[in-house]
Amino acid sequence: MPFTLSDREAFIQKMDHSFSETLRMRKEMTGIILRSDNIVRSLKVEKKDYGSCNDVVYDLLEQARSNRAKLEGILDRNDMKMMKF
Repeated sequence: MPFTLSDREAFIQKMDHSFSETLRMRKEMTGIILRSDNIVRSLKVEKKDYGSCNDVVYDLLEQARSNRAKLEGILDRNDMKMMKF
C-alpha cells in the first residue's frame, strides 16, 4: 500500500504534535521539580526552627518542674504548716 502525500503530512503532523507535547511535559516537570526543591529547602529551615523552639519549650518545662519542687518544699516546712491559708 503506497503512502500518499496527504498521509505523509498527517504522519508528520502527528509526530510534531507528539514532540510538542513531550517538550511541554518536560517543561512542566522541570517546574514541578524546582517547586518541590523549594518546598524541601523551606521545610529544612522550618525543621531547624522547630528544633530550637522545642529546646526552649523543654527548658521552660524543666524550669516549671523545678519551681514546683521548690514551692512544694516551702509548703512542706513546719512553719508553713502552722499558717492557715
